[in-house]
Amino acid sequence: MPETPLLYRIGIRAATGAVAIAGRFFPRLGTHHHARMASLDRIIAWGSNRDKTTPLAWFHAASVGEGRQAASVIAAFRRRHPSWLVLYTYFSPSVGASFAQEVGADFHALLPYDRLVDIRRLVQAVVPRALVFTQHDVWPELAVQADASGCPMALVSATVRLGSTRSSLGARELLQVGYRVISAAGVVSDEHRERLMRLGVRPEVITVTGDPRADAIAATIAEARRTDPMLGHGTSPTLVAGSTWPEDDLILLRAFGEINRRHP
Repeated sequence: MPETPLLYRIGIRAATGAVAIAGRFFPRLGTHHHARMASLDRIIAWGSNRDKTTPLAWFHAASVGEGRQAASVIAAFRRRHPSWLVLYTYFSPSVGASFAQEVGADFHALLPYDRLVDIRRLVQAVVPRALVFTQHDVWPELAVQADASGCPMALVSATVRLGSTRSSLGARELLQVGYRVISAAGVVSDEHRERLMRLGVRPEVITVTGDPRADAIAATIAEARRTDPMLGHGTSPTLVAGSTWPEDDLILLRAFGEINRRHP
């Protein structure tokens, strides 16, 4: 059975202790630390009291951007498996909580620290029948303990940015065990396939699926009311771009320049 490296387990425990100490001097960090610690008990209490005859799918995303990708997959999953329960966890305590209420899960909570004892208790209490990570936020101990329980794992909307710290040699040695137990991975494009393989995902389980965030955008557009005041900005068509990276801006500006040339 795969196990997370001893160095990873020691590092997580040390990091947790360091955050607890630093939280005494930085109130916001302290608040986040206590929230993550409390979340462990919240999820265990909910999982321990749920009906175990009902299968459960556990979805995880880092923050809002990844959460929107997960939300599209959750919606599709709900249509296909309406009788399943859905647990949704997120990593970012500051922005994930407000968005978590929108994903349509039966229960949502901050992901606890990836410590062996905690995660083992968590998996035993929740008893997931499927665990789905979003984009790249794969936590090794969670993946390994879920795998040990017989729970298959998927990675959706998988991306690995060029130069990602996860791709460095040291990080790969610590994290790849979590990627190796992935049962199915959907990458957004071919360029990410090779990078995902370098992280440890087996090539035979990888499929290019595109970005489910596009489905979320299409659904939002379809649900929009044409009379919404937000759509009445000026009398000319308006280009709106949000949450963009510098490389996105270059593409958008070139496209806008071409549109403006044709339709000044």
